[in-house]
Amino acid sequence: MPSERWKAYQTDVLFLLVGTNPLPNYVAGCLLTKPEGTIVLLATADTYAIAERLKQVFEQSAQKWKVPAPREIHWTDASRIYKAVGDLVQEFADRGSIGLHYTGGTKAMAVHAYRAVADKRSDAVFSYLDARELAMRIEQLDGSTHVRKVGTDCRLPLRTLMQLHGRTLKKEPAAEVWFPEVIKVLVEIHADGISREKWREWCAQNLRRPPRFIKFKSKRDLREVPLPSSGPPGRVFQAFGMSTALSLGDLEDGLRSRVGHKKWNVEHLAEWLAGKWLEHYVLMSFQRIASEVDLHEVGMNIETPSEADKHFEFDVAALRGYQLFAVSCTTDGRKSLCKSKLFEAYLRSHQMGGDEAHTALVSMYDDPAKIEREVDEDWLTEGHVKAFGPKELPELAEYLKAWIRKSAHM
Repeated sequence: MPSERWKAYQTDVLFLLVGTNPLPNYVAGCLLTKPEGTIVLLATADTYAIAERLKQVFEQSAQKWKVPAPREIHWTDASRIYKAVGDLVQEFADRGSIGLHYTGGTKAMAVHAYRAVADKRSDAVFSYLDARELAMRIEQLDGSTHVRKVGTDCRLPLRTLMQLHGRTLKKEPAAEVWFPEVIKVLVEIHADGISREKWREWCAQNLRRPPRFIKFKSKRDLREVPLPSSGPPGRVFQAFGMSTALSLGDLEDGLRSRVGHKKWNVEHLAEWLAGKWLEHYVLMSFQRIASEVDLHEVGMNIETPSEADKHFEFDVAALRGYQLFAVSCTTDGRKSLCKSKLFEAYLRSHQMGGDEAHTALVSMYDDPAKIEREVDEDWLTEGHVKAFGPKELPELAEYLKAWIRKSAHM
């Protein structure tokens, strides 16, 4: 439900110009349409499928909006756009006040739809969602202009964000952190370069298959791996608090009840030890600051089904209002790989969350600012990327909090 401060700008009928990113339309529809009002979606042939998804989402709302079938208009012909929109204003004139939101669509659509509505209704309300300021600009023909920060007034569920883009979740995003007491030790170890390398060497030699040490060993071989008692690896396994465990198999058996799902096994344990723990730590850090920065949804392992043209995943993601914060995680310290992961995550988050989305990388590269700067310069990400390295790990929650506050203009 939008806050009371949007009531003055809500109309009985809201026309939405549909572009390739449905998110601004969703926000505008939720904030600027009266309960039980009408939302009219104006799309081109190229964006008609997006409009149909918006219709489906709006019709599921508790606001009981009426959403007729999307109306197709031309993307560039001035006279055809003007006539089509003008006719629609007359068609819906008897339903009450009229609004036009023109963030989406082409420039020609915005200009000539604006003209058509203005010529028919001098009392119309015009609006535009400013991605840079995260604010709605609202104008009327009497010359009055209002700028209102959207903030968390439109709380977009992750599942709805996926639905707007024609995607489904493969499974519910994970929200449970495994073994926080062990994560604390792993963070301390990875913040120190020497200890980090000793841990990585133990993982490679004991969890991976020779000679390339890329794939994990078989379940049977993993169960037989003896637990170390000294050095950084010894500290990690001592943190599990299972002094009677002598092998990974013993540890698997003892931990199964803590994890709480039937399919969990020693392979999952090996993956977690070798790097998945970092995703859990990022999730835990987001959860720690969620109430301070108004995150309404945080999840890990966010993945769509394996369709070639639609498959993608986020390691960890959080939503504040309608703004997406996506984080890619790796325990690797190679610059080329880290840079590639940050850019890939940026593309995915920008595709889903539009210009308002922000992306971060948490890695073991010792100069994260360099990666951040190079990605920004090479691909013109306009400050929408952030990188954190091993030095930031111990206080990652605080760094994430500062990043979100800056990105959300808090």
